Amino acid sequence: MASAGRTVAPISGERGPLAVMLVDEIVLQEPALLQAAGAMARLALENERLHAEVRSQLLQLRSTTARLVEAGHDARQRIERDLHDGAQQRLLALSMTLGQARARADGADPQLRAFLDAAADDLQQAITELRELARGIHPMLLTQEGLASALRALAERAPLPVEISAPSQRFDDTVESTAYFFVAEAVTNAARHAAASVVHVEVCVAGEEMTVRVSDDGIGGANPATPAGSGLLGLRGRVVALGGRMTVTSPTSGGTTLVARLPCG
Repeated sequence: MASAGRTVAPISGERGPLAVMLVDEIVLQEPALLQAAGAMARLALENERLHAEVRSQLLQLRSTTARLVEAGHDARQRIERDLHDGAQQRLLALSMTLGQARARADGADPQLRAFLDAAADDLQQAITELRELARGIHPMLLTQEGLASALRALAERAPLPVEISAPSQRFDDTVESTAYFFVAEAVTNAARHAAASVVHVEVCVAGEEMTVRVSDDGIGGANPATPAGSGLLGLRGRVVALGGRMTVTSPTSGGTTLVARLPCG
C-alpha cells in the first residue's frame, strides 16, 4: 500500500504486467526517470527469472546425472554377478572335470596327457583373465566388504608399493564405487606413466564429504589439458558425475597428487 507522497507504478514487460514499484509521486512528473527506473526493474526481474531457470535446469541435470551414475553402477554390479555366478563357475567346473581326466591319463598315452596339461593351463589362464575382467568391472569385495577392504586388495595386486589409509565404515554403493575406481586409475597412472616407486592413498570423511587423496613420488608434470592427460579427464568426469570435485597437483619432478572430494551424506 502506497504511503503519503508515494504511489504505485506498474512495470510491464513484453507479455504484459510484471510487477509494480513504489515511487515518489514527484517521479511521475519525470517520465524519463520513471521509464529508466522501470527498465532497471524489468532487467532485475528478467535476470532473476533467468537465474531461476538456470538453477532449475541445473537441478534437473544433476538429478539426471545421478540417475545415470546409479544405473551404470547397478549395471556393472549385475555384469560382475553374471560373470561370477555364470561363466566363472562353469569354467571352474570344467577345470575340475579336466583335473579328473588328467588323473586318469596318468600312465596312459603321454601325448594325451600333454594335451590335457596344455588345456588345463589355458583354462586356468582364462579363469584368471575372467576374474581380472570382473574385478575391473566391479570388484565383488567392494560389494561384500566395502571400500577399505577393496582398496587393500587393490594394493596387494598393484605393480608397485601402495600404502592405504581408509576408514572401515560403509558408504553408499555409488560413492564407494567412484572412490575405488578413482584410486585404481590413479595407481595405474602412477605405475605406467609417473615412474613412481610408491603411492600413498588416504581416504577420510568430514561431515558429508569424503576426501580421497592419491599421491606418488614420480616425475610429475601430469596435465589434464594435454592429450597425455586424457585419463585424468576421465577421472574428473567420474568424480563430477557424482557431484564431486577433483584437483591435480603435479609439479615437474615433484610427484603427483590427485584429490577427489565426493558427497557422501
